[in-house]
Amino acid sequence: MTVTNTLLHSPADVIRGCLIDLGLGSDPTLDPQAAWPVYVSSEPTTPDNCLTVYDTQGVEDGSSQLDGELWTHHGFQVRVRSTDHVTGWARANAIRQALAQQVLDNAVAVGTSHYVIHAAAGIGSVVVLGKDTPTSKRSLFTLNATAVLRQVA
Repeated sequence: MTVTNTLLHSPADVIRGCLIDLGLGSDPTLDPQAAWPVYVSSEPTTPDNCLTVYDTQGVEDGSSQLDGELWTHHGFQVRVRSTDHVTGWARANAIRQALAQQVLDNAVAVGTSHYVIHAAAGIGSVVVLGKDTPTSKRSLFTLNATAVLRQVA
């Protein structure tokens, strides 16, 4: 019998919750005016300063010989949009540092489901994408990584 580590929510949903829990962003459904709202898969036109988490290709690490559980590092990308380059760079770099230093068996709730993020890995450098549009002053940055996570309830 093959057992897989299935997730009710996408890794992007779980990472979103983690970023909010770490104080790097806010939940726009709880406070639409709070700084650095975090979205998943779709970014609204406002506000200027926001984070959006996307699911990306993960890394399959094999499976357990005992029960067939698949081991996966789930891929994700954090996109930072900001009013200017300095502000965006600072936020993206703070997220990179937090993933490296503060994510170790973090408990995250998404709705009524609970997850543990065992670790963030493969944390890439901050990538500067330039301006939102040629006439915009908003700056864009991305950061790619993987995470080992498990649904616990």
